Amino acid sequence: MILLANIVRDFRHTVRSISKCPGFAVVAVLILTLSIGANTAIFSLLYGMYLAPLPYPDPTRLVDISMAQVSQQRFTAGTSLLNLRDWSASSHSFRGFAAHRPQFFVALSSDGSSSEVHAWRLSSAALPLLGVPPLLGRWFVADEDNASGPRSVIISYSLWQQQFGGSQHVLGRRVLIDGDTFTIIGVMPNGFEFPALMDRWKPVMWLSLNLPTEVAGSRSSHSLQVISRVKAGVALKEAALEMQTITRQLAVAYPKENAEWPAARVSPLDERGYLKTFRSTLWLLLAAAGLVLLIACTNVAGLLIARGEARARELAIRRALGAPTHRLVSPVFAESCLIAGAGCLLGLLLSFWILPVFKALIRDAPRIDQVGLRPAVFAFAAVVSFVAALLAGIFPALRLARSGAMSLHFSGGATPRQRLRKTLVTVEVGLAVVLLSAAGLLLESLWRVARVELGFRTERVLSVQVDLVKRRYGTAARVEAFRQELIERAQALPEVLFAATNSAPPMGAMSQNTDFEVEGIAGAQSASFSNVSSDYLRAMGISVIRGRNFDSSDRPGSPPVVIISVSAAQKIPAEPLGKRIRLNRLNSPELFTIVGVARDVHDSPESPPAATIYALTNQLPESEPASDPARLIVLLVHTSDNPSNLGNGIRELVADIDRDQPVGNVETLRELLGDKLAARRWNTLMISLFAGLAISLTMVGVFALVSYSVNSRTPEIGVRMAVGACPSNILLMFLRETLIFSLIGVSLGGIGSLFASRLLASMLYGVSPKETHVLLISVLAVTAAMLLSALVASRRATALDPVVVLRRE
Repeated sequence: MILLANIVRDFRHTVRSISKCPGFAVVAVLILTLSIGANTAIFSLLYGMYLAPLPYPDPTRLVDISMAQVSQQRFTAGTSLLNLRDWSASSHSFRGFAAHRPQFFVALSSDGSSSEVHAWRLSSAALPLLGVPPLLGRWFVADEDNASGPRSVIISYSLWQQQFGGSQHVLGRRVLIDGDTFTIIGVMPNGFEFPALMDRWKPVMWLSLNLPTEVAGSRSSHSLQVISRVKAGVALKEAALEMQTITRQLAVAYPKENAEWPAARVSPLDERGYLKTFRSTLWLLLAAAGLVLLIACTNVAGLLIARGEARARELAIRRALGAPTHRLVSPVFAESCLIAGAGCLLGLLLSFWILPVFKALIRDAPRIDQVGLRPAVFAFAAVVSFVAALLAGIFPALRLARSGAMSLHFSGGATPRQRLRKTLVTVEVGLAVVLLSAAGLLLESLWRVARVELGFRTERVLSVQVDLVKRRYGTAARVEAFRQELIERAQALPEVLFAATNSAPPMGAMSQNTDFEVEGIAGAQSASFSNVSSDYLRAMGISVIRGRNFDSSDRPGSPPVVIISVSAAQKIPAEPLGKRIRLNRLNSPELFTIVGVARDVHDSPESPPAATIYALTNQLPESEPASDPARLIVLLVHTSDNPSNLGNGIRELVADIDRDQPVGNVETLRELLGDKLAARRWNTLMISLFAGLAISLTMVGVFALVSYSVNSRTPEIGVRMAVGACPSNILLMFLRETLIFSLIGVSLGGIGSLFASRLLASMLYGVSPKETHVLLISVLAVTAAMLLSALVASRRATALDPVVVLRRE
């Protein structure tokens, strides 16, 4: 009871004391509000996107099983249905296996309207393994896994609301998906998602597996991704060892189909690549926010020390009257707790305001809709506030506890408290250098990425994606007729300079590869493959540096030709022009003559140029234009004006050709480029904001330190001015002292930056973590900011009247 009474008394006394000096409290609370709010917002992102349990029952037991491919030296997510059945028969550590595979773009037709949506194929075991029952209807059943089984679809809550108005009678409704009739058998609960993909690829419907017979009967068809649930009591390592044994046995039993896939990797489902992509970024941002919090705490500690100096007479009297040390120290902690508590509440309000801004900046991230102020976030804010209170109060409290008998008068020299405040500000300076150098490295990296010469034009080019419905476009003739009519109609628009198609353009949704063999030269080489129309290189501004471009003589029935990129030409140990090559992906003995060498292009600013082969779609064997990749047509339109104005016109044009054919993404290449750089820009922006906040808080700390020094050394300043010191001498005195501890701080910060920059290595492009000019600029910028703050704070000393000062003393 006595302890509780003392605590209550301390807080009542602290409230009265703060009310007499509200300016101190406002500044301290504002400093902590900014830092706690920033930490809470970043932790909200980290928790919602990565740390929060997956929205399934007992999610820690869910695993992803990936296969290792020897030739590629990488893990892919594929296996065959026959292998999957052998896994089920041989394993004892898993509660079954479920297959899933991407479908991505599908044409959904219902009530006379068509739209393109994203879908995913699931086996009947998938949703039971995940443990999430539908809101309406039922799961898939085993018959629906077979090619001859019923075609069923389960839709997301959002699609149910938007497309079907939330009707309770949606079950049993028939819809056309890519021209095939599917029956809606279920609606998933609001918030359900699987898998956790980027927002633009997130499926809004799940189709029954209906695995084609030729795929289901082929052990070499490694096209199924696999999830499973580890049995209770079985460790993940134990389950992984069992899978390794099973896959090695299958590689020995079926060497032709499985020798290339000898090992499996079992990893938690939340360790999938699309989630891990953002993990390091968010941890880095949280570390940056933590450094800002540390700077804020040292600032508040400095303010509390200064406040202790101002209350020195009161504290000395209390000590003289016999007050024990803990009674002198407890008000300091009471003040820091009140300030941190107020900072926590206002910080939560701030994070509530800025979190939607952060979410909008990374709206395409996986699980972004899970981000919010959840209970774990409130707990984090409370812990951060407690840490802030402890860090802010510990140095003033230790100083009071170690002090001996307090004098009622203080000299103007550097007291131990003043030295402590200088030490704290020195730490702030070092932390500011670390953050500013990190921001400098990211800015330099972003600048270099933005200046990468992509090899094609990004201005005034519109990209229109059309995924032809297979049921209506199942033959090469129909695909080619649609493509040709689309090009001709687009080319006829008055503002269009060139219109062309490519199934796999740079920065597109899909890439294609092929091995090729050069006539007369042993061995095969690999390259990217693009089946294009004749004006593609012109529309994209890809220059042909040797040989010729495609022309009117290259038509169906004429000798087939290709144009290769510079990187592809370097794989041919001879002059490539005139050479004939065989494209292995076409499964045809036909030879293509190389008629030109085009400039290299980058698929994205951060990827190296790929060896590429451009072949005319109308010269390919009939099987290729009718294939699934070829039915994904990307129309590229080079315009004389803003290409965005053509979006609706192109949609109407497609509708005129086929009113039931939906149109996918319509974006300019400039917008696609912006999407590629969005994550890097966000990282750079956030670290730069934290660096700016750190420098601002450090400048506040320096200003407070110098202002306090001016107040405490007023008699000394008066004497110096009385004996002939001019205002510039006084300014130089304070600037010199500021420069000394600033140099110590930037030196420590420079050393810290060398270690911290290693954490950024994976986020840098064309920049070494040890870029000396970035560190030098950061050091000079922080030093200049500290001197500026000291100059502003010390100018008041030059206005002192020495006569008035000495008379007062």
